[in-house]
Amino acid sequence: MSFFDKLKSGVTDAGNKAKLAVEVNRLKLQNHSKQKEIDQNFQKIGKQVFLSLTGRTVDFQEEQIRPFVDRTLQLEKE
Repeated sequence: MSFFDKLKSGVTDAGNKAKLAVEVNRLKLQNHSKQKEIDQNFQKIGKQVFLSLTGRTVDFQEEQIRPFVDRTLQLEKE
């Protein structure tokens, strides 16, 4: 194998590794964003439950938290 063949092979390998690193980082960011949204949904659900249990809201309905529960379940499946 000549010097230029080795150089070309090394550059190709480096390019492939760079593409892989970019993809891994993209997936990590996507996962982090989904986890952040799940945490925010938990916080909203918890706030509604807390307000209900402490009597600060009189008219607590499941409909108030159902969208957050449904979205969280959807995110967990992804």
